[in-house]
Amino acid sequence: MAKMSKKKFTKIFLPISSVALAFAIAVPVLSNMYSTTLDTALGQGKLHVIAAEGSENWDTDYVEQKYTSEADARAAGEALTKKIADEGIVLLKNDNNALPLSKGDKVAPVGYAYKEPVYGGSGSGNVDTSKPSIITPQKALANAGLSVVGSIEKITLNQQAADIAEAAGTLPAIAGSGMFKNDFRLKAAEPSIYNSAKADFNGAAAIIFIGRGGGEGNDIKRDGYTDGTRHYLTLSQNEKDTIEYARNNGASKVIAIINSSNVMELDCLMSGKYAADAILWVGGPGSTGFEAMGDILVNNVNPSGKTADIYAKDFFNDPTYVNIGNFEYSNAKYDGEKTAHYVEYEEGIYVGYKYYETAAAEGENYNDLVTFPFGHGLSYTTFDQKITKFNTSGGKISVTVEVKNTGNVAGKDVVQIYWGADYTDFDKTNKIERSAKNLVEFAKTGVIEPGKTETVTVEFNTEDLASYCYTRTNPDGTVGCYVLEKGDYDIFLGKNSHDSYDSKVFAQGSTVWFDNTNPRQSEKDGQAILEADGTLTNTPAKVQVSADAEFVAATNKFQESSDYMNESGVTMLTRADWKNTKPTAGTVKALEGKYLATFNANKKDGFNAETDANLGNVASSKVYNNDAIKFANSGYDLSQMRGKDYYDEEWDVLLDQIDFSNADVQEELRDLLFYGAYNTAKLTSIGKISTKDYDGPQGFSSFMDFGHDWCAYCSEVVVSSTWNIELVEEYGAAVADEAIAGTSKIAGWYAPAMNIHRSPFAGRNFEYYSEDGVLAGKIAASVITGAAKKGCYAYMKHFALNDQETNRTDSICTWATEQAMREVYLRPFELVAKYSRGQVSYTADAQGTKASKITKGCTAVMSSFNCVGATMASSNYGLLTGVLRDEWGFQGAVITDFGPVVNYDAMIRSGNDFLLNANWGGAKPALDQVFADTTSNTAKHVMREAVKNISYTVVNSLAYDEIAPGSTSYRDVSPWKIWFGILTGVFAACALTGFCLIIIKNVKKNED
Repeated sequence: MAKMSKKKFTKIFLPISSVALAFAIAVPVLSNMYSTTLDTALGQGKLHVIAAEGSENWDTDYVEQKYTSEADARAAGEALTKKIADEGIVLLKNDNNALPLSKGDKVAPVGYAYKEPVYGGSGSGNVDTSKPSIITPQKALANAGLSVVGSIEKITLNQQAADIAEAAGTLPAIAGSGMFKNDFRLKAAEPSIYNSAKADFNGAAAIIFIGRGGGEGNDIKRDGYTDGTRHYLTLSQNEKDTIEYARNNGASKVIAIINSSNVMELDCLMSGKYAADAILWVGGPGSTGFEAMGDILVNNVNPSGKTADIYAKDFFNDPTYVNIGNFEYSNAKYDGEKTAHYVEYEEGIYVGYKYYETAAAEGENYNDLVTFPFGHGLSYTTFDQKITKFNTSGGKISVTVEVKNTGNVAGKDVVQIYWGADYTDFDKTNKIERSAKNLVEFAKTGVIEPGKTETVTVEFNTEDLASYCYTRTNPDGTVGCYVLEKGDYDIFLGKNSHDSYDSKVFAQGSTVWFDNTNPRQSEKDGQAILEADGTLTNTPAKVQVSADAEFVAATNKFQESSDYMNESGVTMLTRADWKNTKPTAGTVKALEGKYLATFNANKKDGFNAETDANLGNVASSKVYNNDAIKFANSGYDLSQMRGKDYYDEEWDVLLDQIDFSNADVQEELRDLLFYGAYNTAKLTSIGKISTKDYDGPQGFSSFMDFGHDWCAYCSEVVVSSTWNIELVEEYGAAVADEAIAGTSKIAGWYAPAMNIHRSPFAGRNFEYYSEDGVLAGKIAASVITGAAKKGCYAYMKHFALNDQETNRTDSICTWATEQAMREVYLRPFELVAKYSRGQVSYTADAQGTKASKITKGCTAVMSSFNCVGATMASSNYGLLTGVLRDEWGFQGAVITDFGPVVNYDAMIRSGNDFLLNANWGGAKPALDQVFADTTSNTAKHVMREAVKNISYTVVNSLAYDEIAPGSTSYRDVSPWKIWFGILTGVFAACALTGFCLIIIKNVKKNED
């Protein structure tokens, strides 16, 4: 065999050796740059705890580990997902008892969603459907014992997507890219695909699966398609034609399965040639929810879900339609020369059912506007409800309801309490808006047998009927507060938001202002010291650090936003002139005056830590503190703070151990405060260990699934459609069980997401609960309670007014009146912050006595990408400190959403403790390259406060399970570092060998 020439040898081995050398250099460099993220994704080293002397035999099992394996925890989660779907699926229509079917009935499944169902949402809510435990619609129908027409099913499963695209001049049907890519093409094929089997429809129940997906990063396409379909959230012509085709070919009935977390226009299914006999909404059913669908179809389960949103007949007439989308400011720039955008909530408080109920009160025909009310849901039985006791004393309203099953099937029902009051001259004068109906309380019954009754009592504060007045000047000079106006308040026992079983009247004898001389009980509940047994005291928690601290009322924190909404060019919907104030579409316009100044002062390159009057190093700022920071190493460890109150003086002793001048401490502070993506980093000087915090609105999502096996729960709107507080607490606990099981040890969960379904077209509605803040807040509070009781801290998100995806990361200015913010958009967050509960076990004394205490459940928050008004949410002091911490009494950590374009000094000074970031675009910066100011006393105080907030959250979580007070800990080298080291060595050896062979070959050739 001929020898290889020197030239050919070099040509082959030189690039191979060069690539190997490049990898040998790149692997350690990149792994060092991204070590925090790789630890989260690929696993940290094993944690070793060195027990404090004398604590070796103490009981430090603070958190119950219910399952030893992840597989068992996942299986339990899947069983619970089925239970949630049992109660969250909603029977919207059932004419002539079309449902239930009987086992053995012949069914013909059609529709593209039967082949490609929607289990959840895209982006962070992505569901891995490749796992064998996923229940498909095919499995569900078979498991329910229905006789599926094989010829039709085969055609349905083999059909090609129609892929009907956007009409000319409309929004694209494919939006975004990567994990945020959303395909809004219409995919239902023409009914002619069934021509070869059309005779097989005869006598079968045609089940048409209508699927619509949504996801992070893009709002739903809200305009036309080439086939004439008006928008993505209505039936395509092919879907309608398939219904007609099935019926014309002998189908005995048509059952529509609505597989969409976004509400849809369904009026065509109500009557006429496209009518369905029954409509069953399944939302995004997660891993096993389709099993519940099958069981409901054959009455193994009696449906009891209620809608969490209203179903309007014409989405184009919804007041939000003209104000969702892409609206630019011509003169506001961010991140260099990028154009800033805006959205104006001109509809005010009139969102969802509150708009349609008020429109009816203002003389519009409700039946012309609405297909299904909020709170609507049918059953296979019938119920009657009546108020048997109505008590109004002690600042509370108690309503006792008798629920009777008047039908022939056992089932559950929901008690829904709404309130309404007249719109008065007082309201007009004070610019207060009032919805005709407002949900105030609810409860779900147990299973009630035919002919039997269950008595349900619900109670709420009279102050819950108050409205927020953002125009009132208070006695202390503050502006805005809640007001309970004198007059009669109708209390409705609702069948849904529109129809009532019964009603009573509550008479309020005088007008009550809830200013700082008279804060609401709600404020007191949030701010008060909580006893170990969960009893709320009448003492503000802040008295522990300030003896003269008093309860504070909700007062204006967003004055600029209210001012903006009242200026010319903005049309605010008002009952003072209902017909002439319908919202108008946004245009390209300039951001003027003080609003532009505020925007510029708070953007990434606009904030000056030295001179800013609001958050700077000047005596008048809200965060100024020139007290010297002392350094004193007392040998304290964070483990000693488990179970201690947030305001305990020992926190200062611990935090005094942070030496801001130490280079190693600065590096760790940088990692903790700047690289917070899916983790909280260690801080050795106070003994803080690192944690894993994972994402996912339907449980830990598949995009964070690095060798783990998580359950995909139902989408959040299905969870809220259960209207079952007790059941959804089980959901939070089940997620925590997965966090604890096996080797997981995930301390934090980026969920639940709880923004408002402001528009049907909002892309992320699948991971938000409802259009109603009371329903969303009470459900979310229960979910977080379930997780918190098992040591998993849940980050309620996205705080706040992050109700559309369009331009969400582009410094979009979101404008609303403070009344709309308070009563609609902040309400779910408020209820969670004030009323969720956790339970912390800890070591109470030097003898190792184990104790337990009830705590606030919400100790973590994720802020939003958008600006609230002209100030970024993640650097909005009024939002994060004024409202969240001061008014609601929140104690814990606030993280940003992923990498917002925010000034980091303004961020941390506003009360946003750390950045959800995994990418720094190059070499790791030093701490003083992250923050412009790290040396002033003010800067040190705010960093120290951020460390405390994060540490308080972490130490009271499952992260510190089995760690006795005073114990120290260390981690092994992360396994990936060992493998990467070996890989680097292999690449280096290959490169060295290759270069040596080239040299030898060339030297030998020259000698020859």
